[in-house]
Amino acid sequence: TLQELMPYNIPFFFIDRIAFAPNDIDRLTIQKVPPAFYDASYPCWFPSRSKFMKAMNSQYELIGTFESEFTLQLGLQELKYEGMWFQIKETA
Repeated sequence: TLQELMPYNIPFFFIDRIAFAPNDIDRLTIQKVPPAFYDASYPCWFPSRSKFMKAMNSQYELIGTFESEFTLQLGLQELKYEGMWFQIKETA
């Protein structure tokens, strides 16, 4: 999706509550909704931080970050959600 958006030269990207895979490999999981709510499951992607940053840094600069209070359990690892604010790089 990021690669498809890059040609539009969007001035800012604000990424809210993203959790990265704990290693350098994108990870696809299945999120299962507890039956007490309703019976469903959804695909859930955890991108590699290095791949994500490489894609963003090709055209954008990181101008701010924040950590969310929200966490999630991925196998035996607890991941923290975080956010990032990017601005398009100025061309000379």
